[in-house]
Amino acid sequence: MCKLRRLHVMVASVLLCLLPVLGAADNIEASGSSSVHVCGFHVVGQCFSDATGKSRNAILGTTISLIVEHTGERLLKFDAEASSITEFSDDAGKNLLNRQDYGSLHRLFGHPSSQTISRDGKSAAIDVTSLETPTKGSREVSLKGTLVFQAASKMKTVSSEHFSLEPGSAVTAGHIRVKVKDMTTHRFGDPHLASLQTRQLYVKLVTEGQHPDSLVSVKLNDGMGKTISERRGVGIHSKNGRVTGVFTFVVPDGTTEGTLELTYWSNMKPVEMPFALTVAAGL
Repeated sequence: MCKLRRLHVMVASVLLCLLPVLGAADNIEASGSSSVHVCGFHVVGQCFSDATGKSRNAILGTTISLIVEHTGERLLKFDAEASSITEFSDDAGKNLLNRQDYGSLHRLFGHPSSQTISRDGKSAAIDVTSLETPTKGSREVSLKGTLVFQAASKMKTVSSEHFSLEPGSAVTAGHIRVKVKDMTTHRFGDPHLASLQTRQLYVKLVTEGQHPDSLVSVKLNDGMGKTISERRGVGIHSKNGRVTGVFTFVVPDGTTEGTLELTYWSNMKPVEMPFALTVAAGL
């Protein structure tokens, strides 16, 4: 028998079960081009001593799912570190922000996989989760805070001169500095039959001078300008305030030189979206 009267309330993309209580307060404009809406309300309690109520892989506690709609610059990335929640409470006066464990993987904004931005960069889905559950008998939950995204509208492409593919070599593309961190050769196939083996060269490049989040793609081209490898994902390394991007390319074995072509968002900036809303389960 569950200890909570309402164990798990879930809503799809429309508010069929949720009733916004404050009217226009759940649609707060940010710089005249953004709005934040509720699209889901999830409450999961302890069902018995040995397990939490996770029959549908839900997170223990209270989660409010938000949909962001933006008509300005393209949303690139949700910035959980810069975002904040200043109020998360029920109508009985319970503060659901209590006992938040900021040192664990369970944070207010959850895992990055729960933070989704649409392909066109005009909308995003963000979950806000408390480890607490509302007071028994309470009917409303209020949430207030500011969501911060990195956004941009202008894209630029720069190219480098020819450079040698060897550890330690460096080149610039526009204002972006690129250095060959290391190179390793990987062999595939039967280790006893050299004729049946294939070899590929793994080249790790480090970029500096342009924030990695703004990099759209990095292409490694041959001497004729033909792309031999391209990366769109990026690893980010930060140390002592110095932020670098890390890219690993797979190129044919024996490749000794090339050029780089980098495309990036040139006017990336933070966009703040303050919001305040109150929701109730329409049961």
